[in-house]
Amino acid sequence: MEYSLQDITQIIQELFVKQFSLAQVEVDKNYFDGNRANSIDALELLMEIESIFKFSIDDNDLNADLISSINNVSTYVYNKLYGLKNGE
Repeated sequence: MEYSLQDITQIIQELFVKQFSLAQVEVDKNYFDGNRANSIDALELLMEIESIFKFSIDDNDLNADLISSINNVSTYVYNKLYGLKNGE
Protein backbone atom coordinates (compact mmCIF):
# COMPACT_ATOMS: atom_id res chain seq x y z
CA MET A 1 0.00 0.00 0.00
CA GLU A 2 1.19 3.50 -0.80
CA TYR A 3 1.10 6.01 2.03
CA SER A 4 1.51 9.76 1.78
CA LEU A 5 3.13 11.61 4.66
CA GLN A 6 -0.33 12.95 5.48
CA ASP A 7 -1.75 9.39 5.60
CA ILE A 8 1.05 8.28 7.90
CA THR A 9 0.60 11.29 10.16
CA GLN A 10 -3.12 10.56 10.48
CA ILE A 11 -2.43 6.93 11.44
CA ILE A 12 0.22 7.98 13.97
CA GLN A 13 -2.16 10.57 15.44
CA GLU A 14 -4.76 7.85 15.94
CA LEU A 15 -2.16 5.64 17.64
CA PHE A 16 -1.17 8.44 20.02
CA VAL A 17 -4.84 9.14 20.83
CA LYS A 18 -5.40 5.46 21.60
CA GLN A 19 -2.11 4.89 23.45
CA PHE A 20 -2.34 7.95 25.67
CA SER A 21 -6.14 8.32 25.96
CA LEU A 22 -6.09 11.79 24.45
CA ALA A 23 -9.08 13.85 23.34
CA GLN A 24 -6.91 15.73 20.84
CA VAL A 25 -3.30 15.74 19.79
CA GLU A 26 -0.66 18.25 18.78
CA VAL A 27 1.71 16.97 16.10
CA ASP A 28 4.78 18.76 17.52
CA LYS A 29 4.14 18.14 21.21
CA ASN A 30 6.56 15.86 23.06
CA TYR A 31 4.34 13.30 24.78
CA PHE A 32 7.31 11.80 26.59
CA ASP A 33 8.14 14.99 28.49
CA GLY A 34 6.44 15.66 31.78
CA ASN A 35 5.72 12.02 32.63
CA ARG A 36 2.85 11.79 30.14
CA ALA A 37 4.31 8.55 28.79
CA ASN A 38 6.98 6.05 29.78
CA SER A 39 9.23 3.44 28.20
CA ILE A 40 6.47 0.81 28.22
CA ASP A 41 4.23 3.23 26.31
CA ALA A 42 7.05 3.83 23.84
CA LEU A 43 7.61 0.12 23.31
CA GLU A 44 3.91 -0.55 22.75
CA LEU A 45 3.69 2.36 20.32
CA LEU A 46 6.72 1.20 18.34
CA MET A 47 5.44 -2.38 18.16
CA GLU A 48 2.10 -1.15 16.84
CA ILE A 49 3.87 0.98 14.21
CA GLU A 50 5.94 -2.03 13.10
CA SER A 51 2.79 -4.11 12.84
CA ILE A 52 0.79 -1.56 10.85
CA PHE A 53 3.53 -0.59 8.42
CA LYS A 54 5.13 -4.06 8.15
CA PHE A 55 8.75 -3.16 8.90
CA SER A 56 11.17 -3.40 11.79
CA ILE A 57 12.59 -0.34 13.47
CA ASP A 58 16.37 -0.61 13.48
CA ASP A 59 18.00 -0.71 16.91
CA ASN A 60 20.33 2.06 15.77
CA ASP A 61 17.31 4.29 15.15
CA LEU A 62 15.85 3.89 18.64
CA ASN A 63 16.26 7.11 20.57
CA ALA A 64 14.16 9.66 22.40
CA ASP A 65 13.91 11.93 19.36
CA LEU A 66 12.33 9.22 17.22
CA ILE A 67 9.20 9.02 19.35
CA SER A 68 9.19 12.48 20.85
CA SER A 69 6.39 13.79 18.63
CA ILE A 70 3.86 12.69 16.07
CA ASN A 71 5.75 14.58 13.36
CA ASN A 72 9.03 12.85 14.23
CA VAL A 73 7.43 9.40 14.17
CA SER A 74 5.57 10.15 10.93
CA THR A 75 8.70 11.41 9.19
CA TYR A 76 10.67 8.37 10.34
CA VAL A 77 7.98 5.97 9.08
CA TYR A 78 7.73 7.77 5.73
CA ASN A 79 11.50 7.75 5.27
CA LYS A 80 11.71 4.10 6.31
CA LEU A 81 8.96 3.03 3.89
CA TYR A 82 10.46 4.88 0.94
CA GLY A 83 14.16 4.35 1.64
CA LEU A 84 14.95 7.97 2.42
CA LYS A 85 17.63 9.12 4.86
CA ASN A 86 17.13 12.16 7.11
CA GLY A 87 14.31 13.73 5.13
CA GLU A 88 15.84 13.54 1.63
